[in-house]
Amino acid sequence: MSSSLINIGMQGVRASQAGLAVTSTNISNINSQGYSRQTVTQYSSATYGVTTSSVSRIADQYAVKNLQTQTSVYQESSTKLQLSNVLDELISGSTNSISDSISSFFASVNDAISDPSDTTSRSLVLSNAQELSGVFNQVNDTLLSQQSDINDTITSSVTSINSLTTSLADLNSQISSAYNQGQSVPDLEDQRDEVIRQLSEQVGVYTADAENGMVNVYLNGGDALVAGVTSTNLNVVQGEYDKNQLDISIGNSTTSISSKISGGSLGGAIEYRDEILNPTINQVGQLAMTFSESVNSVLEQGVDLNGDAGQALFDPALSGSYTVSNRVLASSNNDGSASGTLTFPTGWDPSTLTSSDYSVRYDSGTGEYTITRSSDGSEVASGAGPDFTVDGFDLSFSGTPSDGDTFLIRPTYSFAGELSTTDITSQELAFAASGSTTDVSGDNSNGQLLADLQNSSIVDGSLSFEGAYSQIIGDVGGYASKASMAEESNATLLSSAQDIRDSVSGVSEDEEAANLIKFQQAYQAAAQVISAAQQAFSTLLSAIS
Repeated sequence: MSSSLINIGMQGVRASQAGLAVTSTNISNINSQGYSRQTVTQYSSATYGVTTSSVSRIADQYAVKNLQTQTSVYQESSTKLQLSNVLDELISGSTNSISDSISSFFASVNDAISDPSDTTSRSLVLSNAQELSGVFNQVNDTLLSQQSDINDTITSSVTSINSLTTSLADLNSQISSAYNQGQSVPDLEDQRDEVIRQLSEQVGVYTADAENGMVNVYLNGGDALVAGVTSTNLNVVQGEYDKNQLDISIGNSTTSISSKISGGSLGGAIEYRDEILNPTINQVGQLAMTFSESVNSVLEQGVDLNGDAGQALFDPALSGSYTVSNRVLASSNNDGSASGTLTFPTGWDPSTLTSSDYSVRYDSGTGEYTITRSSDGSEVASGAGPDFTVDGFDLSFSGTPSDGDTFLIRPTYSFAGELSTTDITSQELAFAASGSTTDVSGDNSNGQLLADLQNSSIVDGSLSFEGAYSQIIGDVGGYASKASMAEESNATLLSSAQDIRDSVSGVSEDEEAANLIKFQQAYQAAAQVISAAQQAFSTLLSAIS
């Protein structure tokens, strides 16, 4: 009898010790990120006494997955907000404003044509033209610098993702091994969920349960990052068309999956680049191109103070059948040898130029190229070519294309970085009209046409130069405003998701303190059972002797 009492008491002590150990672990990890409250269940033994189950964690997988999803969504919106705020400050800031420089240029033109023989005021026109081209250069350089920063973000994020997926595969292996041995591993399961949460900060993923407690992890686009005990790395590759713009591939493939990436800082950076940064570079380039060509066109039709034909003020001068380099980009996946050139023909109309990119695809079945304007998806030209005229520019292909070969056409991309002034002198500014019969030093009629450009609807055929820049400011500001609202909303959703998860899995200090007292008292009571059994046994021995 005393032996049974001792066994029962020992079982009680061990059960209380297990409860104390779990409670102590919970208290120790009350501030640990990703920790789930643990519990050990006690139940009565069939032969009297008590036994305990293995230690398990309190976790709601819906709450866990929701937290991972909201983490990804928030991080994406936060990244887009940070990047767009930088761009908004650049575009709308008062320092080195393109709009102010355009206004200063035309103000100096108006001063100069009020006395066309005054070389001092003419020199100010040249000075302001140089300043304007410099501002265009600086803005373009800053935009490209942000693209470089995004490349760094992509590289850093991919490195983190690969490290995390390697850890996940290793955790899957450990968890599976423990399951095979009938062991519970709540700490490893917590580590796994926390690694997935950290992975969600980098990129959007979803999970699927696998055998033996393992979890498979997939990109939102469907590609597997972790399958059981195997992880697949992401790779940073040069852009399919632009080698200065990094893309993402997976595994042994070099094919870009960037369009399938969403969520997290990686998805936010790529989406921002494609949705606002590249279009802004195009828009600023379009403004630089239409402005410089419009000014050059007017000056070239006039006469200077020497009575000579007018010359271009800005370089590169796109009139006179000018071929622009690096505007037709062949896909790195092309099998054919075809290449293309983009040319602005003599007398082209700047108002027909758009800020859009264009995509070209060759179909060997029809023997035709198809050209699509990216901004609205409109097919703007098709045929065997090899020459096409599209939105003010000429496109020509040479070489032998293969079926499915594609090209990216970027007429205005980064043109603002190429703009400069020619070596024209102040006397060579052609303010007089061609064929003027009066003294050219007093003729400002062509200069007046130049001044009139300020309020002409040239950009996109509907906007003045300053109006076009205001539209760029509005587009960027609108994007930043939406990003701010999304970030604020997603921060609330993330906080709510964290609260829901913590309400299930979080450690309550008050509850654990109560459990500590409960198990301490149970331990002491079980020890008293053992003591009573020992006393009974001693009494029995004394009676026998």
